[in-house]
Amino acid sequence: MNGVKEKKDDKVLTYEELAHLLKSKSPSDSIKPISIKSTQLYTQVKKLTEMAYPTKVNRLDKEWNLDKEWNYFYVPLKYHGENATIPMSIREHNLEDLEDNSSYYSIYFPSTELLKVLVVTKGNNRYRAVYDRVISNAAEFLPSLVDTKSLENMVPYEFRTGKIKGKYIVGERLIKEEAEKIRKEYEEHIKHIDELPMAGASISLNDYLRVVYIAYGAVREKVKEMSPIEAYEHLADFSGRMMLLDIKDPDSAEQFNEWLLSHKHEGHPFEILAGTLREGISLYPPMLGSEDSRKYFEIYVENPLDYEMYLAMFKTLMQGKVPVMAPQLEEVLEYLTGESYILVNRQGLESISYRDIPSNYLKYIFKYIEWDPLEVVKPKATFNKRE
Repeated sequence: MNGVKEKKDDKVLTYEELAHLLKSKSPSDSIKPISIKSTQLYTQVKKLTEMAYPTKVNRLDKEWNLDKEWNYFYVPLKYHGENATIPMSIREHNLEDLEDNSSYYSIYFPSTELLKVLVVTKGNNRYRAVYDRVISNAAEFLPSLVDTKSLENMVPYEFRTGKIKGKYIVGERLIKEEAEKIRKEYEEHIKHIDELPMAGASISLNDYLRVVYIAYGAVREKVKEMSPIEAYEHLADFSGRMMLLDIKDPDSAEQFNEWLLSHKHEGHPFEILAGTLREGISLYPPMLGSEDSRKYFEIYVENPLDYEMYLAMFKTLMQGKVPVMAPQLEEVLEYLTGESYILVNRQGLESISYRDIPSNYLKYIFKYIEWDPLEVVKPKATFNKRE
């Protein structure tokens, strides 16, 4: 990589030795920081932060006692035998209960691997010399950050973030022509929604269950052998359904609406198709007489794995002349046609790790990854020119 000077001694910093110290054994293990009580290392970190302007200042964040944050310094090292540089974030925290009311630093290395946070406070404990080299290398490299274009060629993709359209990862499960047809049908549905039965009216529990039964018919063949209430008991989320079925008169619209307005129902009574790790598909009934009133049914989904069933349910409800709204329809259509984005090396509902993409497949999709611009700290005036 251009711009990284070779070390002349045998103390060349390698990513492998740093990862050996910081790598977590599991996600739960990654939240346990490595604590170093050393005034020597603390002073080195402090001097490094004083060489650049903080990217964030949060003096009012009392919960975390976070004062300043630097995103990102860059540490030159050997990565799999090649010259490279990796990002390093430093946060300064102020704690009044520390001796002499000083601060402490937490150091992060954003990576697709699970690397622990390094916490540095004042003290006399011994520590690994590798951390000295990390800080000194970052300080030496700081003047080079004014040339961010060349930096892009030096940071391995495992340490960068980006996004890629879903069609290159999970494919297209719905053709664009069909998605456009559904959009137009929904537009027509909305135009005439107030003309449909139950629009803007109070409904009973049995009315609600009959509508739920229509939705079930789109995704569960076996409901044909059940009554609406049996289907609901069999498929809905257990935590809330018993509360819903407690209503004394299932044919009373007044009782059902009063129950809705009471806000005493718990769990997920409207999660009509129970999810596993996330909430499944929910169908909310009309509710009148409050600030957050609903004139129509509303259908929602949380897990992308349920998007196809959600769409099938919604289309069936429209065809059944149910006054239903689908606030997430565009999101679902974009996902199923592969036009929505999947995050690369970032946490999110849908994300992938660059490191986990098979090399033969990576050759095909790499050109479709849209990499985020690198974030860098701004060196102070003294360090703005290359040495």
